[in-house]
Amino acid sequence: MIYNWNSVVSKDDTIYHLGDVGLGNDEQIKNIIDRLNGNKILILGNHDLRRGIDRWKSLGFSEVYKKELRIGKFVLTHRPTKVDEGLINIYGHIHNKPLHESFDPSKHINVSVDVINFTPVELVNDEIKF
Repeated sequence: MIYNWNSVVSKDDTIYHLGDVGLGNDEQIKNIIDRLNGNKILILGNHDLRRGIDRWKSLGFSEVYKKELRIGKFVLTHRPTKVDEGLINIYGHIHNKPLHESFDPSKHINVSVDVINFTPVELVNDEIKF
C-alpha cells in the first residue's frame, strides 16, 4: 500500500484519507504515515475515533475532521451520507460492498481501498480520476 500510495502521490500533493488509518499502536502508525508522500488530511473513520484529533495530528496528519470535508461539489466522508442536489459524496468504509438502496448511486463514489486497487485516486478541477 505504501508503494502504491507513493507511486501516485508526490511530496507536494495534498491527499485526503477517508478514515480507518490503521489499528496498530502510535509508533507503528506514525512509522507508516511518515513514509507516505504528501500533505495528509484525515476524515476520521470509526476505527480512528479513539485517538482524537490532536493525537492524529501528532502522528502526521496536518488537518483532521470528525465527519466531513467539502471540496467544491464533493463531500468527503468516511461513511456514505446523503447529500444535497448538485453535490457528490466520496466515501470509503463499506469496502467493496454495494451501496445501500436508500442512496442515489449517481451522487456517491466509493473510494475504499478494495475498490481502487489500494492506490489513491486524483481529484482535479471538480473531477475524480481513477
